[in-house]
Amino acid sequence: VEGWKPDQLPALEVRPVMDRWLISRLDGVAAACRADLDNFNVTHAIRRIGEFVIDDLSNWYVRRSRARFWGTRTATRDTMNAAFSTLWEALVTVCRLLAPVAPFAADWIHREIAAGKSVHLERYPQSEGREDAELDAAMELARQISGLGRAAREAAAVRVRQPLRRLFAAVPGRRAAVVSEDVLEVVRDELNVKEITFVDDAAELLTYRAEPNFAVLGPEFGARAQAVAEVLKGLDGAELAAWRSRGGALSVEVSGEKLEVPESAVTLAEESRNGLVVQSDSGVVVGLDVVVDDELRAEGTARELVNRIQRLRREVGLELDDRIRLGIFGAPEVASAADTHRDYIASEVLAVDVEIGPRPPGGGYDHTQEIRLDGREAMIAVQVD
Repeated sequence: VEGWKPDQLPALEVRPVMDRWLISRLDGVAAACRADLDNFNVTHAIRRIGEFVIDDLSNWYVRRSRARFWGTRTATRDTMNAAFSTLWEALVTVCRLLAPVAPFAADWIHREIAAGKSVHLERYPQSEGREDAELDAAMELARQISGLGRAAREAAAVRVRQPLRRLFAAVPGRRAAVVSEDVLEVVRDELNVKEITFVDDAAELLTYRAEPNFAVLGPEFGARAQAVAEVLKGLDGAELAAWRSRGGALSVEVSGEKLEVPESAVTLAEESRNGLVVQSDSGVVVGLDVVVDDELRAEGTARELVNRIQRLRREVGLELDDRIRLGIFGAPEVASAADTHRDYIASEVLAVDVEIGPRPPGGGYDHTQEIRLDGREAMIAVQVD
């Protein structure tokens, strides 16, 4: 469709951050696989390749680069070319990594994407010196924050297509220092949030409450177990946070006596601050602001419209590059949101003309579909231009 050919790949330094990261990972995987096969450890090599293809290439790189592959309004010819170049290089390298252990499939794919050349006449890949440890660390943290942000959305039952205002993140050590603005933009887009703010301490996002475990307290303290439990329940969040950081037994005072409570006798429950929805893992804590104002709600409606229109395009058998005339009709809130985000909707669904109103005209469209958006009736209509 785009007429792209791998005849002149752009320099790595001019490609977007997602491309530079994937090439860094690709170099790392190539070096590790070469070492595995040098040591006759085929199983490790295959697992590395599988994890790279599924987790890094497919579920992160390709998914996060879809706008560039489809040439939507956020993509330029240069960024589209970089995306195709990076994907092509990754697939060719994966075929060459697989060649000794999956010779037929690797050769078939390689011939299809490398001008008919057999993979078995190519040198086995090795690191080209393009690994970037700092970028790898930044993207690893970005993916961790993204996962926690998605979990927070699920906990709050807020769909990803609904934009949100802000997300806060507390990261231990100095890991946040390596995250560049380019990487942060990837996270903002992944989570559909306007702002990401790093805070110095997780205590700004949550507090802790102690929940006694009587299965351990009973045998440990006998008749005093209930008194110990009451003291544990009364501990403040700051003290519990400090204990969580250092681990080990928890010192408490019961009736003037110092007691050491085993770590297994206390479960810490997290409670969010300021109405945030909080998720945490491996020391990283995120707090998602799930308040939706009118502006955000309108943008969410526009994104939902795009999703429904794309589905209708597929259902009626339109080609990927077919241009359409589009109609959006319905409740005032739906029409207003569509009008505000008219250019965005048109770009995403390849509409050359967009008609918006309270009710559809008598005809003029080949395909129509009635939908409901947040309980409001609406109709979408398309016609191939």
